Amino acid sequence: MRMILHLILITVGIRMPSKKAKDRKRKRAALNKKWGIEGRTAIQHKKWLAKKENTITNNPFRGGR
Repeated sequence: MRMILHLILITVGIRMPSKKAKDRKRKRAALNKKWGIEGRTAIQHKKWLAKKENTITNNPFRGGR
């Protein structure tokens, strides 16, 4: 009985990563490579996103045609 419980605990702990997790890792690796080529870091990108979010995006003088 103790051996069976031990085997169950071992098999539950060992799981294959999901496809979504693998996709997230691939996306993060690709972005890190891109930012590395540009000479940027993830922190710099996050700051840029925050700054971009605070600016007005619907500027009527910029034109959308």
